[in-house]
Amino acid sequence: MRDGTKLLRYTFLALLVMPIAIGYASTRQVISSLPAVKAIPAIKWSLATTISDGTTMASSMHASGSVPGSFSYTAVTSDGISVPVEEDTVLTAGDYTIVAVFTPRDETRFQSVTATVPLTITEAVKANLAGR
Repeated sequence: MRDGTKLLRYTFLALLVMPIAIGYASTRQVISSLPAVKAIPAIKWSLATTISDGTTMASSMHASGSVPGSFSYTAVTSDGISVPVEEDTVLTAGDYTIVAVFTPRDETRFQSVTATVPLTITEAVKANLAGR
């Protein structure tokens, strides 16, 4: 079932013992819904804690999952503004939290996982060539 529950069918046997030691058996079928337990996939992701502005985020988007699936990335500024991150995204100088969301291909058996990493974008040092 897609709603996170699984249907479980089981049969139980009720044995009634009469005072004269004659056993009567009766069977009854019961249908019950139990919550499905989804496995939590492992993700592996390391990210430099500091990069300079002008650097694309391509080098930061290399997380991997223990099961097949896909990642989406978001940069959250210190002001709480979320910016979707693609490989060619260039962030301006500042402090960010990079959020990676892993969505497994098999969403029936595995749940989505989120990881966060702090990232500081520093201003690139500009050479002063005015005195030459």
